[in-house]
Amino acid sequence: RRLNHVLLHDELATLRWPEMQILHFYSVIISCSLALTVGELGHFTVGELDHFTDGELDDECGVSFRQLRGLRRQELKAGSRALALQGGGMLSVAAFTGLTAALLNLTGQDTPTLNGTGLFDNIDFISSVSGGTWFAVEVIYSPKFLALLESMATSGDRAGDLFYESWMSRWLTVGQPGKNAWNAMLKAASKFFHANQFWQTFAEASNFYKQGGKWQDFVGTVLQTTAGIDRDMPLGSSVNAWSKGKAFLLDHSVVIGPGPKIDPTIWQRPFEALRYSVVSPANASVLPTYIPASFSVRLGAGLDAPAPVPYMSDQAAATMEFFSYTKTETFHRTKKATSSKIDPSFPALTQDVGRISIVDAASASSAAMGGFCLSVWLEKLNDLFEADLTPWVSSAPAGQAFSNAYSLVKAWSDPEELADAQVHGVIDGGYTDNTGIAHAIRAGADEVLVFSHDSTTSGGLEKLFSGGPESSQHSGFEFSYFQIFDESQEYITQQFGALQQLAIQADAGKTSGILSKVSVGTIAATTGGRGSQWLGIATGRRITLRVVNVASTLGIGFFADFL
Repeated sequence: RRLNHVLLHDELATLRWPEMQILHFYSVIISCSLALTVGELGHFTVGELDHFTDGELDDECGVSFRQLRGLRRQELKAGSRALALQGGGMLSVAAFTGLTAALLNLTGQDTPTLNGTGLFDNIDFISSVSGGTWFAVEVIYSPKFLALLESMATSGDRAGDLFYESWMSRWLTVGQPGKNAWNAMLKAASKFFHANQFWQTFAEASNFYKQGGKWQDFVGTVLQTTAGIDRDMPLGSSVNAWSKGKAFLLDHSVVIGPGPKIDPTIWQRPFEALRYSVVSPANASVLPTYIPASFSVRLGAGLDAPAPVPYMSDQAAATMEFFSYTKTETFHRTKKATSSKIDPSFPALTQDVGRISIVDAASASSAAMGGFCLSVWLEKLNDLFEADLTPWVSSAPAGQAFSNAYSLVKAWSDPEELADAQVHGVIDGGYTDNTGIAHAIRAGADEVLVFSHDSTTSGGLEKLFSGGPESSQHSGFEFSYFQIFDESQEYITQQFGALQQLAIQADAGKTSGILSKVSVGTIAATTGGRGSQWLGIATGRRITLRVVNVASTLGIGFFADFL
C-alpha cells in the first residue's frame, strides 16, 4: 500500500533505501505484463517470490523470471559489501598487489588463484581512486597482471622480486632516458649515493614528456606496459573470472570551480584564455569547488550495459543547470556562450559507459595534477611545459566523451563549440575522497573492506568524519572534503590508532625498513555528516569498515625508491 501511494502521488523523495529497492523490483515485475493484478502482487514480498520455481513464475510472466531474479541479486542488495581501494599512485599498486597476494597465500592452497579461492566472492562493489584504480583495472581486465599477482601468492619468498621484474622494471624501462655520458653519470651517482629515487623520478618524468605531456597518454603507457591493457580497450570488455558480475566504480572529481582566484581554465595562450563555470538554479546550494562522481560498470556485462550506479547523486546533479564559457582576449574583450541544460543523468557517462576507454576513465580517476586548471600560476607553468594534466570530458555519445573533448581543447575552440559539447574537467578522486569509501556507501554498501596505506588518518579517513574543514589548499591545489559520518575526527583517529598491529619479520630482506606497519581491525560509523547531501547518502545508516592498512616509507611514485 505504501508503494502504491508513492507511485500515485509522486512521493519518491520520501522513500527510505530499502523501500526504493523494493519499488525498483516491483516496477520491473509490473512492466513484464504479469497476469496477476497489482493488488494480488501486493501480498508478496521480494523474499516470498523466491519460493516460486522459475517455471511457475514464467507461466505468469511474459519473460523469463530468471532475468528478474538475476536483477534482484545484482542490483538490489541491501547490506551489500564493497572493496574500497585508496589512491596513491605507484604505492597503491605495489601495496595492494602485495596485500592481495599475501591474502591468497594465507588460504593454504599450493597455487592459489583469486577465482579458485573465492577471496572476493562476497564483494558486490569495487570502489577505487587514483592509484587504487590502476591496481583495480589491472587485476580486473588483465590476465597478465593477474598471473603476476597469483605467482607472487604461490612464491611468497620471491614476491618482491617478481613484482619488480614483471611490473616496476617494465614501467621504468619505458621512461629510460637516452644513453649518453650525462645520463650514465646521473644513474651511477644515484646508485652510489643510495638515491635510486632520483633516477626513478628522472625516468618517470622522461616517460611523461616522451608521451607529449598528456595525462591520458601517461596512464595509457603505464597500463599497457605493465598489464597489456590497450589504449582503446573499453570498460565493457571481458574481465577476469573472479570479478564478473561485480559493480566497478572509478571515482573522480568533477571540476566546478571557481578556484582561489579563477574559474577552471580549459586553454590559454599569450593574451587570451578560455574558462568555464557552472550555473546553478536560483535556490540551489552553494556549489563546492569539486563534486564527487564515479564511472560505474557492471563487469562482464558488455559494451551496451548501462551504469549500475548513478554518475553522481541526484542532489548534486540538481545544482548543475548549465555550463557557461568565457573567452578573454587582449584588452579584456570577451566572448561568452552557455550550454544547453545539463541532463542530470549524464547519459554519455552512464548509458554509454561500457564504451568509454578504460584508460580515459582511469586517467580521470588518477589525475593528481588536474587541479592545475584552477590556479593562475600552476596553469601558466603547465602551458610553459606544454603539458595537458587535466582530463576533459564532453556530452558526446558512444564512448567518445573524452576524445571529443580533447580534440576541441586541442583546437583552441571558441565558447560556442565548447558549450555545444558541454566540455568540463574531471580529475583525481583524491580531490574529494581519497579512500573510495564514500562512493562505496553511496552505491549501497553497508560493509566496506578498506585497503589503505596510511601512517595516520590524515591520508583520507579523517576527512570523512565530522569536525574538520570543508576545504583546504596544499601547494597551490585546492581540495574539497565531504564529511559523511556523524562521528568526530577525534573518534576516527582513536579508532585507527587502536587497530591491531601485525608483527613484521625482522629478516624481511629488501622490504627491511620499508614496510613499517600492517594494521587490521573493524571501525563502526554512522552516516550523517554535513557532506552527505553531495553524495546522496541518507543519514543514520550504520556502516562497518573492515580496515587493512599497509604503511611504508615509500611515497606515491615521484622520489620514492621502489628499487
